[in-house]
Amino acid sequence: MPTCRPDGHIHAGIDRPLSDIGHLRAEGMTALNRADFDSAIICGHRLLEIADKSHGRPAQEADIYGNLILGQGFLFNDSVGHSYRHLHEAELLCLKYGNDSALASVYNGLGLYASNIEKDFPGALRHFFNGLDAAKRSANERLHSLLLVNIASIYSLNDDPAGLRYALECYRHGKQNKDNFLRYTGAMTAAYSYALRKTDTSKALDYIREAEIILHSDSIRDGSSLYYIYGVLLRQQGRDSEAVECFRQSIDLLKANHNEGDVRSFIEYADILFSKHRHSEALSLLDSALKVTDSGHCGIFRQDVLKALASTNRKLGNTQLAKQFLSIADNENNIDDNAEKESVIEHIKSKYDLERADNEVNRQRVELLEKERIVNFLIAAISIAIVLSGSFIYLYRRKSLLYSTIVKQATEAAREEIRLRATIRQLEERLSSGSFQEQGKINDAGFPDDHDGQIADTNVGTAVGADSSSPKKSPIPDRLIVAFESLMLDPAIYTDNLISKDKIAQMLDTNRTYVSRLVNEVYGMTFPQFINSLRAKEAIRRLSDPECDTPLKALSSELGYNSMTTFYNKFSEATGMTPAAFREKSRSIATGQTSDVDSDKS
Repeated sequence: MPTCRPDGHIHAGIDRPLSDIGHLRAEGMTALNRADFDSAIICGHRLLEIADKSHGRPAQEADIYGNLILGQGFLFNDSVGHSYRHLHEAELLCLKYGNDSALASVYNGLGLYASNIEKDFPGALRHFFNGLDAAKRSANERLHSLLLVNIASIYSLNDDPAGLRYALECYRHGKQNKDNFLRYTGAMTAAYSYALRKTDTSKALDYIREAEIILHSDSIRDGSSLYYIYGVLLRQQGRDSEAVECFRQSIDLLKANHNEGDVRSFIEYADILFSKHRHSEALSLLDSALKVTDSGHCGIFRQDVLKALASTNRKLGNTQLAKQFLSIADNENNIDDNAEKESVIEHIKSKYDLERADNEVNRQRVELLEKERIVNFLIAAISIAIVLSGSFIYLYRRKSLLYSTIVKQATEAAREEIRLRATIRQLEERLSSGSFQEQGKINDAGFPDDHDGQIADTNVGTAVGADSSSPKKSPIPDRLIVAFESLMLDPAIYTDNLISKDKIAQMLDTNRTYVSRLVNEVYGMTFPQFINSLRAKEAIRRLSDPECDTPLKALSSELGYNSMTTFYNKFSEATGMTPAAFREKSRSIATGQTSDVDSDKS
């Protein structure tokens, strides 16, 4: 991809077409992506030349993108002092002309300035999130992804892997749209987030290797950070000799790129040298790192270098020297937190004060129009509120009626089941007392045999639709079905939270296979589903009783559920209502019925 040449062959004037602005803008942004900041600065200056000699929309666009590209270019060049002025100028222009797409890029640059120069990570995050809002308004997905990965980087600088999801979203967007720069930054940041977790190292290595391929294929200059992360991952796997090669590459790229890169590679490399008792080499490497931060680059990691020097000297017994480095770190930290930040704040304040003064007249006009809009909006809102209120009342009544119907049906079903249980118990008592002896021979289980003296059965396999021409399983004996149903009439059985097919089989003197088949073929359910259906019915019976005041948590335990969540889920599946709503509706129905009865009597 060609870049703007510094030989003066690109000139712009009032007679230059708008396409030149688009060309310079694209070249400048591409140069920023490739970390070719010198070329980006040239493009920025050319755009400002066009802005000075143009009018209308071309002048606006050239002015915005000229300041934007210069702001980000100076940020990583030798003229950091000019960066903020251009970025802030671009911000004011974007707000003035309503250019959200450019505003997202401006906030991205301001976030980078806050993190790299001011070391203000919370401030950087605020800028990045403001940029996300602007990117959404302009539907600029690429800028949205770039801001996401920068947010992930801020989390990483704080040793927090929470930014992983942002990095992966950027990576996925880059892969879907075949945008190698997004793939590169997303993969590299995701790898470092995994490194902070100290888990999934193999997955992290896959991402960093993919980023390395893009680094070489697309000639991206920002490779120092990549090899730092690569080295950290290899150290986590105990591969220090391979890690050393990565740290060396990172340092070489940093020096080749005018000391722009990740100075933490010096620290990691020095740590490995120190572990091998090469103390003088380790100290020399850390001194070199400090000189790099002294030049104004990589200043974001200056505190890390000072602390590493203090720690190394302390281990070597150089206590006084260690204290000096810690003292320098504390003093610089205080300076960063006070004088420098106060200066920037005053600068921002004065700029915005001027902007407010220039726009005061326009704002007063806008306020008058806004008041008229508010009145119209309120009238419309009140009308809508009336319609919505009526709809809500109507839907609420329908829902209440539906709940009442559900409760009445469930309550009636529960009462009918109680009556059937009582009838079955009476039949069992008559059988046990010999009242049916005259109707046929009674077997040992208390059930009549057929004429051949065999146990009667109904061939359950055929009843559930089995093919009569195909081989059949042995039918489940009627006596086993009756014994099972009789056993399951006892709530103590199915409300046992340790109930299982094995326990039921033991009680019926059979095996778990028969129990499983019986439930599947006779009831069309699995064993857990069958037990939950019985518990739901028992819950309906208990909750339908107006005199039952058992708390729901206690009721859940009594019904055999191990948690309230399971109780709520299973009951809702069976009735379409929560236990609390069912109880409340049941009581209101019971109270209403009582009132009706009282009024009839009177």
